[in-house]
Amino acid sequence: MSERVNAKRVAVGAGVLVALYVITSFVARPVPDSIVSLLGGPSGIERDGGLRVHYRPSAGEVQVIEYPRIAETQIPDVLDLLVGGGLSMREALESDYAKRTGISEGDYRNPDPTKVTLEGRSVAPGRG
Repeated sequence: MSERVNAKRVAVGAGVLVALYVITSFVARPVPDSIVSLLGGPSGIERDGGLRVHYRPSAGEVQVIEYPRIAETQIPDVLDLLVGGGLSMREALESDYAKRTGISEGDYRNPDPTKVTLEGRSVAPGRG
């Protein structure tokens, strides 16, 4: 009626299946965008999600900026940075801190103010 099951063959078959599963889980990589788009699939923002901004600076033409894999909760922060001007230095502090510390050439254990040379550069007002 029915034949006996050979336990050794079943164990070898199960071991091979487990080994294949482990190998594919460690070797699995996402397919590159270039190959997906070559085959007619989506790439970039359309594939991974994110934010595409059509940005016009105060003096210039429209630029398309893509921020891939941005969560919906981060979108207002990105737009605030773009609209508000982002981070910029509004004022410079005139100080002799580097001269007083005397750290030069990576010698932080034996500070010597006489070894420090400072090179300054002036910036015209309004020119950043």
